[in-house]
Amino acid sequence: MIHVGHGGYVNKSLIVAVSNLHSQVGTNTSAFLRRLINDAEDTKRLIDYTFGHKTKSIIILTSGQVVLSSLSSSTITSRMKYSDTSPK
Repeated sequence: MIHVGHGGYVNKSLIVAVSNLHSQVGTNTSAFLRRLINDAEDTKRLIDYTFGHKTKSIIILTSGQVVLSSLSSSTITSRMKYSDTSPK
């Protein structure tokens, strides 16, 4: 399980992609992610773990659910990288 902020956790094995919500100027990535969020909200697949804080990253799960986090994508990916899932 990966902590994605404000008491929210996501199963590491279900994560397909992690992205910054605000990408570079001049790209269509941010607009695409906004449409993805709106579609997920309309179809009840949106999980908001920001709890009123600024959304910094978006996590896409294998189930098609979209998770919003107030942590940066680099923080989430480093937690994924350094999380130990092997039994002791």
